[in-house]
Amino acid sequence: MSTERNTALQAAYDLVQEELSVAEEAHATNLSTLDDEAVSVIESIITKHKEESDLTEFITSLEKEWFAITWDYSNRREQGVAVSL
Repeated sequence: MSTERNTALQAAYDLVQEELSVAEEAHATNLSTLDDEAVSVIESIITKHKEESDLTEFITSLEKEWFAITWDYSNRREQGVAVSL
């Protein structure tokens, strides 16, 4: 009877370890995908900034609930005027 219990407990432990491994792999994949998407969003904002587009409208048009950027007069600054010598 002790051997049966030990075998059953070991099988349950092995199953949980396998499920944990699958969940960890899925989590790592999700993080990688999210990182790639965040980099893409940041690059698009930088590109729009270089095009001198209005970022206030552009950032809200991204509609990324997970990527919250507040872009208003509290953190905006005037673009510098280039001085030629």
